[in-house]
Amino acid sequence: MRDCIEIRLDAKITSRTQSVAILVLGLFEIVIILGVALIVLGPERLPEVLKVTGKVLRELRAASNTVVRELTDAIEEPPPPPRRVDRPSDASGKPPEQS
Repeated sequence: MRDCIEIRLDAKITSRTQSVAILVLGLFEIVIILGVALIVLGPERLPEVLKVTGKVLRELRAASNTVVRELTDAIEEPPPPPRRVDRPSDASGKPPEQS
């Protein structure tokens, strides 16, 4: 079996988990990407760029988790009970007659 990294987008909707595979990268593909990045950016800037990329991905994941959590809570939240509307009555306490 080939080693690979699978990046998934998980969203919990009610009691089910729907997973969508966005990108599957094997070890060879990761080495090629890092090699090209090393050539393009150079050894001085590569660690800095990887650190910033990691922070951005972490913030995006946190933001998407927050949105998914809020949507899930809104879906699972029970609707408010219906409000009771009192009809006006006259001095005798009887409701007005409809014509």
